[in-house]
Amino acid sequence: MATYNISNLRNVCLLGHGGSGKTSLAEALLYFTKSTDRLGNIADGNTVCDYDYAEIKRGFSLQSALAPVVYNGTKINFIDTPGYLDFNAEVLQALRVAGSTIIVIDGKAGMEVGTQLAWEYASDAGIPKSFFINKFDDIDAHFKVVFGQLRDYFGVSVCPLIVPMKRDRVIKGFINLLDLTTYIFDENGNYTKGEIPPEFDKFVADYRNMLYESIAETSDELMEKFFAEEEITRDEAIAALKVGIAAGTIAPVICGSSTKMWCIDDLLGIITDSYPSFTDSRGEEKAIKDGETVDVKIDPDGPASIFVFKTVADP
Repeated sequence: MATYNISNLRNVCLLGHGGSGKTSLAEALLYFTKSTDRLGNIADGNTVCDYDYAEIKRGFSLQSALAPVVYNGTKINFIDTPGYLDFNAEVLQALRVAGSTIIVIDGKAGMEVGTQLAWEYASDAGIPKSFFINKFDDIDAHFKVVFGQLRDYFGVSVCPLIVPMKRDRVIKGFINLLDLTTYIFDENGNYTKGEIPPEFDKFVADYRNMLYESIAETSDELMEKFFAEEEITRDEAIAALKVGIAAGTIAPVICGSSTKMWCIDDLLGIITDSYPSFTDSRGEEKAIKDGETVDVKIDPDGPASIFVFKTVADP
């Protein structure tokens, strides 16, 4: 069994409204990293996380489930959670051990009650948040509408990173606003990089300005540069993203499609490069000693300890 330094571990909770595609995203992440050898789907009842008979029969998650993957030497424990309010206890127990969250949104339905609750739960837990706007293989998915809803409701902390290129209601690819490159995907989910077509110049300029507005919130120096319309370098932007995500002042937005494997690679890259490890988010744990609650420092070199966050009794 491989051993991972604590700095190379991520616990990421998948949150969102029921039907937004959390389980499908977990399936895509498993398949992309070769943790599984086939891409399961909800309709066929063969996903890794919805393994219980009742979940397969109903076609949605009833409990939290673990989907561990390894990407570029980092182990990421994704925790898939139910989206329906009847099972929010499963969400809360998953958040108890998460170091960060991805709030999954249906690109057609937009922001829903489950989106708002996911943000509130993550905020109460004091851990970083991000968004994956899903289902861009649907011609009725509307990025501008959904992103506008998020920005209006949650403020300038909502930061666009990977946005879609749409022409005649059809997705032609995606744009990385940091690198100013495009990703054009084939039917197998593989992509080639290219240059941004001139017709998207204004679109890119508008959303790149929002990107810099969000990262400028992380320091006075960047704020001065932003208002003075001075150039913020790519390295400065990446460093600011990492600081802002860890502090909870930036919630990056990545667009894609879990069933088509669109932008899964980028999502994993952002998680490994910018998301905090569990100990970065939580330096101490609570324990009961002699009937009193005490703080226990999380120390990789200290005595062994274990925290059980979920038990299952299955006859």
